[in-house]
Amino acid sequence: MGVSDPTVQTSVVNAALALAAHYFPRRIAGDARDAAGFADAAFLLSGKYTVWDRWNGLAHAEKQRIALLGSVAPADLAEHRAFSVAARTILAPPDPGTEGKPVALAAFELAGKNPFQADAAYPRVGGDLLEYADRQTARFRRPSARPKPPDFAGPGTWTTPTIYVKDGGQIYGRVRIPRYPHFTEPFGHDRLPRASTVAYEPELRIPANELLSLAAQIDERFPADKRFLHITLSGLFEVLQTTDTVSPCDVMTMSAGGLEIFHAPTGTGKSVLVRVMASWFALNNRRLAIVQPDIKSCLAMTWNIRGDLAHLQTKHALEHMPTCAHLMSTSRMHERAVKHASLIDEDPGAPGDWGLRGERDIDPLAYGCAQREFTEATGDYPPGREPCLSLVRQGVGMSACPWIPTCSKFAPVYQACDANVVVMNHFLFLQGSLRIGVNLDGRPVYTLTAAEFALRTCHAVLIDEVDQFQSRAIERCASDVKLHSRRHWTSAPQSMDTDAKRLPIHDENELLPSVSHVRLMAEFLLLSICRNALTLTVVEDKRAEERIPDQTSSRWHMARGRDRTLAALLWPDLEVGEAGIPAEVIERINALMPERYQQEDRHGRASGTLEPVWADVQRGLNALVGPRGETLLDAVKIELHELLEDSISDGHRRAQIINLLATRAVMIELDEALAEVRKTAQRYRSSGLRSAQKIVEQLQNSAITAVMPIGMLGRSLTGYRVTGLDDRERSAELVAQTIGGDPHLFTAELGGIVSLSLAGTQRPVMGLSATAFFPQAVREHVHAPVRWWMTDAQARSIRARKRRVEYGKGHPLFGEPIKVSGLHTSRKRDALIELGDQLYDRYIRSELEKAAVNDPDRAHVLVVAKSL
Repeated sequence: MGVSDPTVQTSVVNAALALAAHYFPRRIAGDARDAAGFADAAFLLSGKYTVWDRWNGLAHAEKQRIALLGSVAPADLAEHRAFSVAARTILAPPDPGTEGKPVALAAFELAGKNPFQADAAYPRVGGDLLEYADRQTARFRRPSARPKPPDFAGPGTWTTPTIYVKDGGQIYGRVRIPRYPHFTEPFGHDRLPRASTVAYEPELRIPANELLSLAAQIDERFPADKRFLHITLSGLFEVLQTTDTVSPCDVMTMSAGGLEIFHAPTGTGKSVLVRVMASWFALNNRRLAIVQPDIKSCLAMTWNIRGDLAHLQTKHALEHMPTCAHLMSTSRMHERAVKHASLIDEDPGAPGDWGLRGERDIDPLAYGCAQREFTEATGDYPPGREPCLSLVRQGVGMSACPWIPTCSKFAPVYQACDANVVVMNHFLFLQGSLRIGVNLDGRPVYTLTAAEFALRTCHAVLIDEVDQFQSRAIERCASDVKLHSRRHWTSAPQSMDTDAKRLPIHDENELLPSVSHVRLMAEFLLLSICRNALTLTVVEDKRAEERIPDQTSSRWHMARGRDRTLAALLWPDLEVGEAGIPAEVIERINALMPERYQQEDRHGRASGTLEPVWADVQRGLNALVGPRGETLLDAVKIELHELLEDSISDGHRRAQIINLLATRAVMIELDEALAEVRKTAQRYRSSGLRSAQKIVEQLQNSAITAVMPIGMLGRSLTGYRVTGLDDRERSAELVAQTIGGDPHLFTAELGGIVSLSLAGTQRPVMGLSATAFFPQAVREHVHAPVRWWMTDAQARSIRARKRRVEYGKGHPLFGEPIKVSGLHTSRKRDALIELGDQLYDRYIRSELEKAAVNDPDRAHVLVVAKSL
């Protein structure tokens, strides 16, 4: 950052206000000028542009401008409240200056009489708003804005990092890098692989006849009885339908932006289409990224495409050599190689040649480390954890291993940069990176993710099994962190609290308030549950309480997850419909919760002043979350009983209400404090604070949250689970699981918003699946248009019937519906067996008896009970 450059936050706020004034001009009463609303500016940083009716009609350059700003903005500014605080702070500094001393004129004037309550600002940038926004973000477009990779280490002695290995203890040492005639000084960055951003193309047109011709040519590789590509692909095209005006039998058109689904049943030829399309891209000297579900399918696809390209090269006069590369995570290559080797049944009498399995599945994964021969250490660095990028020498800093350019471990990165077809797996695309530096567009850069690499350097991307891809994206958005445990020094906040002592005083002051509050609330909640002072379940039926003790439940609990029960207990005469809790009911409950400074309206509160009794209830809950060194739970519970006795005479019902109010207040405090920890930990991730790195990885992860920090409901979702209560003195733990980002929108916008944010341009992305169009299936249904499809071989060949299955006679829960979700792991197996038994006895047997008479050949059934 240059001397005169403002902070990132200031640049983002100014640019967002300029764009908001251009796209969403507001008129405020009493002023003829157009204003920029803070809510509109925050929206432009959210990444959720598809809800804007003008988004699809914007020019590509306009989308690039908006997406760039969203990609560099701090995640918290996408919230209206946080943006408002930042904007007021920047535009109305608390010190107005002394009389006679001019104050720098801000680029925007806060609207309204009270600048500290303003929710909009008037631009006074002195020119075109879009040009002003471009000037504010110009430095983020500079090549120097990206971090440079570490320099290569030269000849001499280097210190290796200290790591901890399970069952091996601490490993550290040094490596002596020898001097060779061709290696007398460190290599330059020119030894890193080279990649280029390909130009934006609105459409890619792939003639079907060219694909069929290539399929026929590839078939010539095989004996006549094993040729299937051409007949499969031609059969697919005959029945394939599309939304295009041109039949896919003539041309397949892929359009940049969003995601286009190719929907066809299993076994109809989707993999054949992908394989032949790879050859088409390679022969036309274009680049294609293929994202497969797992390593096994990646190895098979890479092997097939390489064989196809080698064969086609003999039949076509090409000016280039078409190639295919498998890009994979370097951290687990050795582990995968060992696993694949263990799957081979080797004949002891054979000469040891593994043939196809060895050449296809093991050779691409196996590697050796050149450093090992020259390293003196307390133990061997495990495969995948070698000090490839962390060699240290005094006065030099972190340096990279000089053998990287010739190391088999990083050969996939070099090959992927040169190849026409790049194959990778779902996990790598969602969370992986290239690890080493890359000369991108002529400049060495570091921390290039696999997703950015695919979208930036390839003309198109194909996602196989895109429904599984979305399901894994959802998993990537969910992360667990241990908040408190009876086991010593195992909780993340505790480690972070201790590690913060290594920071300067100013940084420790910024970090500790949120960490300390997380510790306080987490410890209070877990210990209160352990001593039965609070519970995370409210049981209406005393019999059920005896059957299923609280400690057997492994379900996740959300702060607001029991609002329906709480509302019914507080106001029995209130009608709470099944469709959802009325907003006014939620507001009345929220009004009882402790207020946070300057956040009174964060979750919506009932307007007006609380009645005296309920105001006293709120003060009691305030004392719980701000105890000031006292143990107040028992005293607060007694006081709440006294306050509510007149309005709620039933003692059992009153106790349930108090428990629900107390746990809700504490968990909301945990939600808010964890959000602050995420933000503060992110700031200190680069400081070397290991606990900060760990908590950021646990609470905020993957390319999804980087592109779309706002969750599906406009905020992150956090659930809490208590385990180990069977041995609570030694094993009790409180774990939080946070779901951040928007995996559904991320998947649906892979070629649009995601590509714009990561690569700066839109790309054609096709998602192939047999179940991607599955409305109301939360994990599988992809919210993107189906552009190509074919129907099942026989319409209505599968029918589903909804049935209620209850526990049978003799079971303690006789007559109650069988539920699997939320049960403790030790109870799920019995519940699934009961589910299968009852399903067969009550419904399936009678159907089989009918089928045995009407259609004996079909009187067979396989009952599989599975928890999803």
